[in-house]
Amino acid sequence: MEGALSLFSRKESLAENWQRLLFILFSVTYFFDGITRYKHAVHIAILITAITIIWIDKSVLRTIFTPVRLFLPLLMLVYGLYSTLISIDVHLSLKYFNQHILFANFLLPLFVSVLLLKLSAQQLARTWLQSLLILFIVLAISEAYIYIVEYRHGVMPFTNYEHRFITDALIFTLPALLWLSLKKTPAFLICAVIAAAVYIFLMLGTLQRGTWLSIFTLFLLWCFFMRRWKFCSLVLGAGTCLLIALSLFNLKQTELVSHKLQQTGSSERFGAGTQGAGLDMILKNPVIGYGLGDKVYLKAYALNLPSHPGWFFREPISPHNMYLSFWFSGGVPGLATLILFFTVLFRTSYKHWKNTRHEIQYAWLSIILIASSAYLVRGVVELSNFDNFSLLMALLIGLSAPRPRSSDA
Repeated sequence: MEGALSLFSRKESLAENWQRLLFILFSVTYFFDGITRYKHAVHIAILITAITIIWIDKSVLRTIFTPVRLFLPLLMLVYGLYSTLISIDVHLSLKYFNQHILFANFLLPLFVSVLLLKLSAQQLARTWLQSLLILFIVLAISEAYIYIVEYRHGVMPFTNYEHRFITDALIFTLPALLWLSLKKTPAFLICAVIAAAVYIFLMLGTLQRGTWLSIFTLFLLWCFFMRRWKFCSLVLGAGTCLLIALSLFNLKQTELVSHKLQQTGSSERFGAGTQGAGLDMILKNPVIGYGLGDKVYLKAYALNLPSHPGWFFREPISPHNMYLSFWFSGGVPGLATLILFFTVLFRTSYKHWKNTRHEIQYAWLSIILIASSAYLVRGVVELSNFDNFSLLMALLIGLSAPRPRSSDA
């Protein structure tokens, strides 16, 4: 893994460096709001570059358009079409379908994967890990700025829920930070310790127990796959001491964190709250579904609200549960689609993880870790942003494309 953090190499062609740069920009900007024009600029650059690659080399199409590599995007497309056609408001579902299914989960992964096919598997895996490290650095800087602004206005850290929106970025970046700990040189270890301290601060600042559970699950899975039990014991021991300190020294600044750490209830989420209401509506129409989109859910909720006085939320946008969300929108076919999606994703990733080495193997592992924690675990207690799967699908298509054996070593 020597030289793993050098972004660009003179040995690589200008086209390869450009494609890697676009993928890094795409990955880094993906998780930030308020920069729409820059995201659009990156998307346009990806589109132009992908079309140029296809124009020069038509074999790219034969590589991508195979049943194996197109299966997951096509599965999402079929789910979106079905959920739109049976919707109680087709117009609302169609708007959601165009943005979140057709673009985010079908076209975007395919165009990004075109860029990745011209990179070797080693280049792609290394670029993926580098992009996650850069994402963490940018996230840390932006969050530090927000904390400073809040402090100047008398708002102390860990006293509000405004930082909960960085959860997705935190989960995605953790495998890359753990990757740093695998390096034995002092410089890398120092960077890993500093990054760990910053990461824990940002993680606690979200004040989201679902986030903490997801991150804890990802870390345990990483220790299991990497067989790093001593490191696991050390981190868990330090984390336990930190949690005990936060619980005992219940200062005003850490009062909310301490409450979240000790809270055993679900904030009525599983009863008459969001998930309870979602399940009530699903059981009225469990087979067909109601239609795609958060606004369709809001409309169905409003229609059922008069007959359910126990529903205390006036305008929820989802059942805060990914499985209930797919079941609500697409009925039994929607829920089956989600189960099949994860089955194929994990089976494919695990197979390649066993048959590759070094950064390539670690890239496959990162897909397993992120999908497990962000969706299988967090999806039970919160509504995970499924649009983020465009990153994982593009990476999966790019990594699984046939290459010379030497590039997969």
